[in-house]
Amino acid sequence: KKVIFKGIDLKRNIIEKNWFENISDVISFLNSCKKNRLTLSATEYTGLDVCEYFLPGGKKGNWLEMPKENGKIDLICKQLKEYKYSVSITFLSKAAEALAEDLRLTGKLSFFDCLYYLRNMLKKDAEADGRLIRYIHDRHSYFLVDEFQDTNPLQAEIIFYLTSEAPVPEWSECVPVPGSLFIVGDPKQSIYRFSGADVNAFNNVRRLFERNGDGVLKLTHNFRSTADLCKYYNRVFETTLGEGENEGTFEKIPLRDESSGDKGFSGVFKYEGWPGDKKPECADSNQIVGIVKKLVGNDKYMIIDGDNKEPRRIRYGDIMVISFFKKEIEAIMTALENEKIPVRVEGKVLFDANEALAEISKIYSAVSDKDDSISLYGALTGKLIGLTEDQLTAYRNCGGRLSLTRGFDAENCDDAKALAVHEKMEKLRELYFKAQNLSPAALFSETAERYKVFEYLDAEKLEIVFFTLELLRDAEKSGTVVSLKDGAEYLSTLMGMKSGQERCLSLTENTDAVFIANLHKVKGLEAPVVILAAYSSEAKPGNLRIEHGDCGTKGYIFRINNHDDDDSANRFDFSTDSYESELKLETESALAERQRLVYVAATRAKNALIICANGNKKNVWNNIVSDSIPDFFDKVDSDPQTVSVDPIPVEASSLYDEAAKDCVLNDRESEESTCSVENPSRMLRTSKLTV
Repeated sequence: KKVIFKGIDLKRNIIEKNWFENISDVISFLNSCKKNRLTLSATEYTGLDVCEYFLPGGKKGNWLEMPKENGKIDLICKQLKEYKYSVSITFLSKAAEALAEDLRLTGKLSFFDCLYYLRNMLKKDAEADGRLIRYIHDRHSYFLVDEFQDTNPLQAEIIFYLTSEAPVPEWSECVPVPGSLFIVGDPKQSIYRFSGADVNAFNNVRRLFERNGDGVLKLTHNFRSTADLCKYYNRVFETTLGEGENEGTFEKIPLRDESSGDKGFSGVFKYEGWPGDKKPECADSNQIVGIVKKLVGNDKYMIIDGDNKEPRRIRYGDIMVISFFKKEIEAIMTALENEKIPVRVEGKVLFDANEALAEISKIYSAVSDKDDSISLYGALTGKLIGLTEDQLTAYRNCGGRLSLTRGFDAENCDDAKALAVHEKMEKLRELYFKAQNLSPAALFSETAERYKVFEYLDAEKLEIVFFTLELLRDAEKSGTVVSLKDGAEYLSTLMGMKSGQERCLSLTENTDAVFIANLHKVKGLEAPVVILAAYSSEAKPGNLRIEHGDCGTKGYIFRINNHDDDDSANRFDFSTDSYESELKLETESALAERQRLVYVAATRAKNALIICANGNKKNVWNNIVSDSIPDFFDKVDSDPQTVSVDPIPVEASSLYDEAAKDCVLNDRESEESTCSVENPSRMLRTSKLTV
């Protein structure tokens, strides 16, 4: 009872204090009352009259409980929530204005800020005499804008101001100089709402072209996909892509005549796959492995690709796996690599999975902080240095200390294990003392070279190591990384997958490997065989809605959620129910974009499209799957035939030896300058006025 009453006291303290000082706790308490029961002893202890809100519960009325639908409590919670929303929005609005002005004055502008101030500058110039706009147009007279469906309305306004024949303040009344503006885009492929893209901006600009009598040329032919796939696209997208405000109108694809000749492996297939551990026997990653194994190198399933009409075997590089979101990629990549199937990934740089980078980071962290004994131990026992616990124990027993600044009496030690540790400690100490004169990026490079990382570790995904070096250099230039400790923290952030880095130079572009990417990274790409991987989720509206109209832009914030953990998806710092109609429109926009995402994914295929269809109502591919589509594993021969990729073996040790002997950088004295440096202020110039 003491524990129970103590909990009641805590709750009562929340209620008895000023509600407006802690609205969130009050709302949480009132909502929790619907889940709690009160006994007679509890009500006597609190001395509160709760009969107005609680009713007898149970058959005998042995306790009091609050009805789930309690009008009074619900009304109080709603009023408190709206009050919190009003106060929060008022504060944020004023704070945003102050922050924007401070950033402007200090010259710290985001990309959006640059667009915003540029648009305002051009509009102000149009209100005057348009001198600036004409000056820019004299220098830059022709504009070609590709992928226009991914632009935001500000960019559309800027383009119309810059190309205007007679600038006026209202951008939509600006008429481009004939021939000055050429726009290419497809509203069906507008899939970047999260970054501000608005399909309506494209539709509005297209209407302006039509109004001004300019030509609108429609490109409807599909030169990528087979006739079988084009028929399928006509059938499914004519119904799923409509003509609404949020849609891109789908027009039927004219079909080519492919009635004669061998079409090879072609068409649409489905398979049952489940993400995660929901159905291990049909795990999506394993199903994808099975599909790849059955197709690659199999003489029964040849493809006809491009102008070459001769059928050929399917290669790994002919297969593209599209994941709806990034989080599904790693499981697919791991499953393929476990079966020795080469993989190339776009859309996520897996720093944490790169062994070479992990080992370099261990040594880097130890050298950057001589007092970090944990990092030092990790470096010594890592794969590059490779000491064992027994060796370290022997070193300690002989008087050695695991320190980068303390020496060891090797002359009076005859323990082989201790001497082995001493040798490697000395090498690490040398790096530590040299590091005091190195920049963070230089230390990273020196560590990789000194320990010949690729002689001991797999050089797979080599590009990630060099990409990390470039990121460190960029961080130095920007001032983000200054000290060696900063560099170690930066590497830790990358290894913890918290950096958000998604682009990496690939050193293996032409390698025969299965290509995996999330959906937003595949637009503009294509592959003979495309697999749409499993993903199940409902389309959820965003936290806000932006509406661009002739009278300006309006924003509606429905809720703010700053919680990072997955369990807090329905917990909001503040929210409102005041914009129901706008929330409905935002939901419709989110659903429409999801259909456009499906369209983009499906139309990447040249010969064959293989879709995950698992019967889940939330499966994102449901609208393009039907019972008439054959199951891949039923259709394709069950005997897997694979072709092995035999890489050319290269001994890393020989490359290091060759570089040490023949590298042109070894002999700097033989270098000859290929340029000259001159100071313009000291150069003699002949003036036009010279007599």
